[in-house]
Amino acid sequence: MLEVAEVHVLRHQILKEGRSQREVAKKLGISRNTVSRYLDPEVLPGKRVEEGPRPRPARDACEERVEVLLRERRWTRKQRPTAARLVELLEDEGIEVSRRTVQRVLREHRRQGTEVGIPLAYRVGDLGEVDFFEVVVDVAGTEQKAWMLLVRLMYSGLDFAWLYDWQDQACFLDGLVRAFDYFGGVPDRLLFDNLRAAVRKVLVGSDRELNRRFAELVAHYVFTPCFARVRHGSDKGGVEARGKGVRLQHLSPIPSGSSLQEISEKLLVRLERKMDRPRERGGRSIAELWEEERQVLDPLPPFRHDPGVLELAKVDRQARIRRKGARYSVPCGWKQLQVEAWLYADRVVIVNQGERVEHARVPGHRSSIWYPHYLPELARKPAAIEQVAHELLPQLGEPYERLWRRLELLRGRREAARAFRSVAAAIVEHGHDVVTRAVWQALERDEDPLLAIQPRQATAAATRLPPSLAQQRVEASSLAVYDRLLGGER
Repeated sequence: MLEVAEVHVLRHQILKEGRSQREVAKKLGISRNTVSRYLDPEVLPGKRVEEGPRPRPARDACEERVEVLLRERRWTRKQRPTAARLVELLEDEGIEVSRRTVQRVLREHRRQGTEVGIPLAYRVGDLGEVDFFEVVVDVAGTEQKAWMLLVRLMYSGLDFAWLYDWQDQACFLDGLVRAFDYFGGVPDRLLFDNLRAAVRKVLVGSDRELNRRFAELVAHYVFTPCFARVRHGSDKGGVEARGKGVRLQHLSPIPSGSSLQEISEKLLVRLERKMDRPRERGGRSIAELWEEERQVLDPLPPFRHDPGVLELAKVDRQARIRRKGARYSVPCGWKQLQVEAWLYADRVVIVNQGERVEHARVPGHRSSIWYPHYLPELARKPAAIEQVAHELLPQLGEPYERLWRRLELLRGRREAARAFRSVAAAIVEHGHDVVTRAVWQALERDEDPLLAIQPRQATAAATRLPPSLAQQRVEASSLAVYDRLLGGER
């Protein structure tokens, strides 16, 4: 095959200079048949003329067997087939083939298996995509892993993002409720992964059995939940790509703040600053598209959905319940009862017959103990007071810390714990506020606070007799009467 420059010289000498084909062929050192072929008007310069596919004896000899090996052997994404390994397997079977040939077969096999993506078009107010993304943040000087829930409206490109400590159903539902409040409306459809927070069971095709709490949220906001195919994250490629972009553009370098809520609020501000950017090159901005989309979103219900997740829990003998591996205290009178435990993104609410106890949520394998729950037991166990005083007193607050320091200074730690039993008993009997006022007044007057909380003996009221008995007189008895009885005297 001649180079393009040689074709140009050949055609120029014959067509422009009028030389013969024989002369040009001799001068260029090629055959006259080659000269005639390049003079054909249908043959373009640089185009290779093939009469048919070239034979591939080495590739044809191994291609079918390679396909069998790829189909019958077990491979994973990380333990995937390589050309070098396939060459070894073929050599074990007596098939001699080069590594380059197997690479071509393997490349064609992967090309054939590649799914063709379809460019999608989105209708206004129709679709939003949702996903979690792992990020690293600095909370109060400590680096930790967090989860970013991202909800993206696909028509306008408006994003809502919020950070959570966990990737569970409570955080998932909380994030969706926050997103709807932020948008001021609800799109017709939302597209999710097959995460356990939403899907209880994957059925045939696109059918899913929804988790109960997620189904209640769907019914409350009246949108259509859609789900990507299993292990096909590309079905929601819009939010997948945007999540990576948010991490690179708005969470790099590692953001810091006093809490995840503060970092989340800063992230939302940064996202809102980018709304003037065009949605597509040369197109309208996100702000313009959002102004159009927000008018067609479905309105919010008249009341906000409760994103808590309910679970019945059994109180153990130490007056604690367990949720997500963490333990939370309840009043000791609830021991061994079954209670309602509502799990939220940031707190746990425990309910027993209308009485509520609330704890800040803690990571698994840790405990949140409110020692005032145990005051009825502590009133009987001074050794326990001595053991937990460093936790109990800050929770009770002042003036009890001041009272404890005074007791410990005057009596020592052990005797202070014994004396504090009366304080615990008084709080149980009279209430925290009443005892707190009494202790404050005693400390201000420099009196003994323990005497101030002792119940005062009420003065006995005079007994009123009926008029018929009031005139009767009863002679007082004496020891002489008993002596006469013992001596037999009458």
